[in-house]
Amino acid sequence: MLLFRIEQFHFGISIAENAKCFRAVEIISVPSSIDSITGVVNYHSALVPVLDIRKKLGIAPKKLSAGDSMIYLAEGDSPLIIVVDEILDVQTVTPSEIKHTQQQSANSSITGIFSKEGKDILMLDTHKLLLQSEIEDLNSLLKSMNKEI
Repeated sequence: MLLFRIEQFHFGISIAENAKCFRAVEIISVPSSIDSITGVVNYHSALVPVLDIRKKLGIAPKKLSAGDSMIYLAEGDSPLIIVVDEILDVQTVTPSEIKHTQQQSANSSITGIFSKEGKDILMLDTHKLLLQSEIEDLNSLLKSMNKEI
């Protein structure tokens, strides 16, 4: 489990998701019909959309700073980058440590909670960060943009 922080909240995502972490780089603004996409990053010669994870999780917006980190999530044909305040650690979490949440909706990306070193950590399902319609719009945008480079 890859652990990271946004404001005072601690989150974890499965590293089976092929996540890669790096220092924050400039986000290039692009017109998008998807409200939660803030722009794109040139990641290894491909334009990858940056998801405003703060907006998706209901956390106050913040300008990108030099101390921020980015996480590249390889989601099949729809890779994403999220911006986080800090990468904390990689830890093993056993199924018995996880308390599963009662889903408020089928699209809720928070699937459980566990505690490590006195901190409650919210588990995110990165496959639920975007709706299917947003993924389709995103794929169309990426195809047109990547043809231009």
